[in-house]
Amino acid sequence: MDRRAALLGSVVACLLVTGIVVAELPTPVTAAALAGPLLAGAVSEPARFDGALEGAVAAGAAVPLGTLGVAVARFLTFQGADSPLRLLWLTGGPQAIGAVFIVLPLALVAGALVGWLGQLVRDLATSGVSVAGS
Repeated sequence: MDRRAALLGSVVACLLVTGIVVAELPTPVTAAALAGPLLAGAVSEPARFDGALEGAVAAGAAVPLGTLGVAVARFLTFQGADSPLRLLWLTGGPQAIGAVFIVLPLALVAGALVGWLGQLVRDLATSGVSVAGS
């Protein structure tokens, strides 16, 4: 696995998810965070995996990191309230549980697919794609 590509994709996806959720944009806009796995697949080493693993790792890391980023942002927002931890749990707790058990598996599959597409786009742009024959 190309760790550099996976780290870059994770950071990009995490920043996009956190920014979208904190800005309170509609939920379908979070699909823009797939730019991270796409980037991870595009910059992955050609001699290694086919970009799907890097994309899956980038998307898989972005879900808990994005959830943590949103939790920190909400904690800082509600710091002046009577009970910031209570408000954090009420606003972020059920979403965090849903992110781990529902969004994470879907993000792994979508990240692998988009990472593979990023690698395919890179191959088409640089050297072309060859089909192995017999």
